[in-house]
Amino acid sequence: MIRWIVWPLFVLILFGLLYTCFYGGFNQVNITRSNVGPYTLAYQVHQGDYRKIHVVMDRVFDALNEKKGFFTTLGFGLYYDKPGEVDTDSLRSIGGGILPSETDPQTLTCECKIAEFPNTNAVVAEFPYRGKASVIFGAMKAHPAINQYLKDHDIPHAPILEIYDVPDKKIRYIVPVGLDPQHLTVFLD
Repeated sequence: MIRWIVWPLFVLILFGLLYTCFYGGFNQVNITRSNVGPYTLAYQVHQGDYRKIHVVMDRVFDALNEKKGFFTTLGFGLYYDKPGEVDTDSLRSIGGGILPSETDPQTLTCECKIAEFPNTNAVVAEFPYRGKASVIFGAMKAHPAINQYLKDHDIPHAPILEIYDVPDKKIRYIVPVGLDPQHLTVFLD
């Protein structure tokens, strides 16, 4: 009788460990300082639960892909507020795609906004991207590590740009340093 309970439990635990390992749950977050950008962002504004930003990103990707011959492989979310300090329904973010440098934004006819994320010095963390579960594990590991780094180096909180780089299989978490946060809130208008 006990064998019927132990073996399925063992298989379930083993599956959970392999799943966690594959999607990066045991990976360490590497934090550095470097210059990033500029990035040309095609986006839409989202207010509410950050877990639902993927709907906005998909909408932007679909709108961009309707333009014949255009495709981007870099998705992003720019998150303005700290969960827990702001009500979930009031969390502000934007999401969409990063346009390739050779793209002329004037030629786009999608229902999205276009803005330039400037070249700036930033705190950057990287995490492997192996699918949607990596986004969850990455957020669980990267955000606390970044917050600790900001605290240790006396750097004020700023919006966090997450770039989902499918070809390079990594997620980059970027916190601008020395950039006026008001510069980034214009994207919300």
